[in-house]
Amino acid sequence: MPIVGQAEVLSRVHSVPSSVLPGLSLRLREWAPGTATDQPPLLLIHGATIASVLWDNPAPGWSWMERLARAGVPAFALDLRGYGGSSPPGELPPGPFARADEAQHDVADAVTFIRARTAAERIDLLGGSWGSVVCGLYLIGRNDPPVRRLVLYAPVYSAPGEGAAWRAEAADPADPARISPHLGPVRSVSPAAFLARWDAEIPLRDKALWRDNAAAAALLRQSIAESGWAGTPGCLHMPTGALADLFEVYSGRPLYRASDIHLPTLIVRGEHDRTSTQSDAMGLFDALGCERKLYCVVGRGAHFMVGERCLPALHSIVAGFLLDEPLS
Repeated sequence: MPIVGQAEVLSRVHSVPSSVLPGLSLRLREWAPGTATDQPPLLLIHGATIASVLWDNPAPGWSWMERLARAGVPAFALDLRGYGGSSPPGELPPGPFARADEAQHDVADAVTFIRARTAAERIDLLGGSWGSVVCGLYLIGRNDPPVRRLVLYAPVYSAPGEGAAWRAEAADPADPARISPHLGPVRSVSPAAFLARWDAEIPLRDKALWRDNAAAAALLRQSIAESGWAGTPGCLHMPTGALADLFEVYSGRPLYRASDIHLPTLIVRGEHDRTSTQSDAMGLFDALGCERKLYCVVGRGAHFMVGERCLPALHSIVAGFLLDEPLS
């Protein structure tokens, strides 16, 4: 997929020490325009399953971060604790690890690093899927956080009765209304299971008309290669904290108050997304406390639309929101 824009862009990877978890270094990807820009940097926060490589697919033409940089947006993407290159050292206590209220401290560390590196007074912030919850908690937990605009990509907020598969994975078999006390810190997902979930949202028999299968394969290979966890060979490994959080979301218990968010905000989701549903996203939109807010639906898009043929449309919507004249 061709990318147009600036002829020169720069790609780097940084290691950011955690301020709250000794021994943990957080991996932070960067794609920057080759020429100086006054555009605030964008920090992208991933969801429950795929780490920051979701935004930086190694298949040629499929890195959204590169596309953003060529459009003039300096882009950074963080691996939250337990994901990708930010897998923690040593043994972990039993129970869910890296819940959103813990992971939001990683966002704070990344924001501090990015502002120091770029001399930006404020950044823009994008949270994808469960990452939208992480970003929400980061924003409401701080007085005047240094964020200019917020993008909620395929967000989840409060969707009682939905997300049956997510609730089942975290529920106590003896009492499905509560999180299992036996839920450990790490889970595994096979590539076949991941693709089956993705395929289920694509209403075409030939999935290649909707998604570049070579790009999807590259994303999975890189995700497996970057995981720092030991586990079933050939599988994705990630923390279970997001499972516990999604159990709450799909039980109708939001983990932050959207009314406390007052930044200009864009909500964007795919038309066929079953994880971020229309009713949940509209409920979040209505609950936001900001005056400047937009809600966009991308046609022929599913939950992982950043890896689908609608990526240029998604990019145009988000880049337009970030690069537009001041909203406030």
